[in-house]
Amino acid sequence: KFSLQELVACVPNPRDCGGTGGCEGATGELAMEYVLKHGCRTESEFPYKGTDTSCPGELESVDEQQTSKRSGLDVGMTGWFTL
Repeated sequence: KFSLQELVACVPNPRDCGGTGGCEGATGELAMEYVLKHGCRTESEFPYKGTDTSCPGELESVDEQQTSKRSGLDVGMTGWFTL
């Protein structure tokens, strides 16, 4: 299960689409793009707080043999589109 808190804390919203970011909102499209590019922690790794928090930074691969950063591919995400 994706960490909703990571999406609240980390999804950039430079054009104030759907809100001003953080707890003030963004769009699902921005969240999907973030997960595709950066991956996403699980709810147990970064639990929901119900308040704005700082983004914990880049995710590293949990596989010690692999040094690349995580991405949406780690959760089977290869792309997305708006219906």
